[in-house]
Amino acid sequence: MSRNYDFERYKISLNIVTSYLSKMKAIIKEDEDLLKTLSKFYNTTQDSSLADSNVSVRLYNILISHCPLFKKSGTDTKISVLKNLSVSEFLLYRGSGKSLLKELHELCYTTGIAMMP
Repeated sequence: MSRNYDFERYKISLNIVTSYLSKMKAIIKEDEDLLKTLSKFYNTTQDSSLADSNVSVRLYNILISHCPLFKKSGTDTKISVLKNLSVSEFLLYRGSGKSLLKELHELCYTTGIAMMP
């Protein structure tokens, strides 16, 4: 069975498809923008271990090698012990600086940990 469609029906159908396509593109753009705003630690909780978190290798190595809280238990130490670490103590560790402090603050903020000053 073949149906004959005139140009007007084709034009209406094309407008519907075009409208749907533009709405889907807008939704995809919103989702992409939302993904950009997520922290890299969105999946990390206070009960996560340092090894399971998404910290940079540099921050990981500094905490494991210098921080006594992580030296005792190693990589299995939970991130919640960071509440016992002060910012001034962290900045004394060799290799720490502004960028790592920013990453550490982001980790603490995302997991709900308040670091000591």
